[in-house]
Amino acid sequence: FGTIFLTYSSKGCGGAGLFNSVFSIWIDGKLETLRAISMAHLGPHERCAPDGSNCVSYDHVSGNVEPRYINQTQPEGWEHPLRESNLVETHELIHLFGIYWHSSARKCDAAATDFRECKHREYGNEFSLVGGAGAALELPANERYNLHFLSRGDILSVGESGSFQIGPISSALPAEHRAALIVTDAYSLWLEYRRPVGYDTSLGWEDYRENTEGLMVTAGNHLIDLNRGALDEENTLFQVILNGGASWRPFGTKVTISNVVSLGDVGVNFTVTFGDELNSDSYGVS
Repeated sequence: FGTIFLTYSSKGCGGAGLFNSVFSIWIDGKLETLRAISMAHLGPHERCAPDGSNCVSYDHVSGNVEPRYINQTQPEGWEHPLRESNLVETHELIHLFGIYWHSSARKCDAAATDFRECKHREYGNEFSLVGGAGAALELPANERYNLHFLSRGDILSVGESGSFQIGPISSALPAEHRAALIVTDAYSLWLEYRRPVGYDTSLGWEDYRENTEGLMVTAGNHLIDLNRGALDEENTLFQVILNGGASWRPFGTKVTISNVVSLGDVGVNFTVTFGDELNSDSYGVS
């Protein structure tokens, strides 16, 4: 028996990480290959505004702050379900369970056409525990499915035109489907519907409530900005859904998603149309 110390050094900031180390060691006269999977918190560190001002010291180990909420409008008496240290630890544990990526986003300006070419923002999904987690903490459909939190039967596979319904991705109410997957020749799209319950309770706050009234869409691990067009400093990716007043023709596909109708806690209705014309000239939101 013995102890092996794994060390990690970082300069300039703190944080956390999941470490997967493979190394060789002599055991009883034989050279053996071992793997060590470990998790580390590095702190304290500072978070600052983009111009370097308003820095606040964070300590992941002691958990001296609650997770950030950009607009800071949480109701009086609100108690967050995960303190900062627990939030980071849970994030890293999800990586350990096989989610080796982050919930990122594509942030698009008014001139954008193909969202896949928009600015990549790591951790950009502010509605995901493995993203920025700045507005909500639920896991998106793609991650939930890969973790077996959603079964194959929970996923509505859309391959032809029609009207459809999915229930909230996380709810105690019964629903036939919890998410939808549209497969096109260009890429696949996950559709989900959020409600202000559980780890998404903060979506009931005024700044985020709009995101409970329509479809949230991701392509793989990237949240798609369906409210794009605001100036970079104004668009925080906190209002991202396709709501009841809009339709979307995803660039490079013949698909149109429209007629979005929120049914409250029951679910959301929407229409998918597979047309003849390829959308090759616009972002497609109208």
